[in-house]
Amino acid sequence: MEVLDKIFKANDIRGVYPSELNEEIAFKAGKAFRKVRGKGKIVVSADLRPSSPTLKSALLQGLSQGGKVLDVGFGTSPFLYFAVCRERAIGGAMITASHIPLPYNGIKFTQELAKPFGKEQGLEKIKELVSKDEEKFSFKEEFLEKVELKELTESYLNFLISNLNPDLVPEFANLKVVVDPGNGMVGLFVPKLFSVLGIKGIFVNLEPDFTFPNHIADPSLPETLKELKAKVIKEKANLGLAFDGDGDRLGVIDDKGNLVPSYVIGSLIAENLILEGKTKKFVKDLTVSKVFEEVIKRKGGESFTSRVGHSFVKAKMETLNAGFAMESSGHFAFQFKFGEKVAFFDDALFAAFKLIESLLKKNKPLSELSREYIKYAYSEILTFKVSSRAEVLERVKKNFLIPEYKVSFLDGIKVESKDWWFVVRPSNTEEVIRVVVEAQDETTKDQILNKLKALINA
Repeated sequence: MEVLDKIFKANDIRGVYPSELNEEIAFKAGKAFRKVRGKGKIVVSADLRPSSPTLKSALLQGLSQGGKVLDVGFGTSPFLYFAVCRERAIGGAMITASHIPLPYNGIKFTQELAKPFGKEQGLEKIKELVSKDEEKFSFKEEFLEKVELKELTESYLNFLISNLNPDLVPEFANLKVVVDPGNGMVGLFVPKLFSVLGIKGIFVNLEPDFTFPNHIADPSLPETLKELKAKVIKEKANLGLAFDGDGDRLGVIDDKGNLVPSYVIGSLIAENLILEGKTKKFVKDLTVSKVFEEVIKRKGGESFTSRVGHSFVKAKMETLNAGFAMESSGHFAFQFKFGEKVAFFDDALFAAFKLIESLLKKNKPLSELSREYIKYAYSEILTFKVSSRAEVLERVKKNFLIPEYKVSFLDGIKVESKDWWFVVRPSNTEEVIRVVVEAQDETTKDQILNKLKALINA
């Protein structure tokens, strides 16, 4: 049970292969997920880590005990979400550890319509069932009879294109874009999409290779963007796109080689969606710059705040019937229609194309547009290792819980004044505190941040 406690996270299963996560656990997790979800169709995909094919086979064997299973091959997490929705499945499973290097791997489950499946939706029950399952795994040929293989790559690419603005698609050919999938799974899809849309694409680190020979596929880390920045400048490209390992997070470099903050990306997309008449309701996590909310309000829309984490953000989207959501981490989620059904999921590739649409409509260089949206001093999310998360939160609370500040406890502690705000959040899984500060100017931001650092390190 100790190993299970370690690898069962808030939203997925993730651990070192094969000492922590292996075929036997994948098999048992498949059986458990089938028991929890019922007899309907379940869709499975995987990334291209060396351990993914055998883990997927074991998972498929477990899932096949009690219902139909659809194997859609290898792809990104958004590709799986699409497949679950298209096939009217009762759930899905993705073998991936995203940007985390080998020897890690993982399993991420979804419900129907790609709804998140984490602790609050039944992942804890999966862990309990796995812990009690004494059956030993051995590969059995007969399970293959219950697994249907289906190629959905073309359908997925057509789906993405069909959700773009048809009036703008011809203008895509005017752009030169550098793309760095970081040797992750987006490399399977992006060349074909660029070819169909006529975009002049320059690709680096394109082939999926989860040894990550050049850098890990994590666009939130500045060191992973150095090659992309240099290539954008050298090629005089309009912008550069970076993706994480499983294709659900996006990073963007402007035409001058500068990182575009995630809230600027989200603000441009949201503004465009309002102007297109697609939606007036938006969701953000509580660490996103207030620029996002101000842009939406100025254009006649409404912005709603969620706890950090894709399961909370997507649940809020569904409750509000919102059309778009963003997280500071680079997740951008959209409302998609599948016949009479509506789904809410993140797709970094689609977000990139919606950003390009905004760029074409504005008819300005991205570097110039970014400057228009960067109004405040924003720290990005900072991480601090601590000995006790609870003690840090208590110290922050004691220092800032005064009448002149607005204080909320939706997710950690958020404190707001007229000139600044900050969020201090504990990690769910380790003794780590995450902090973000935004202020009217750099001096004020640094003053607040230094005060928080002193409290964190006290």
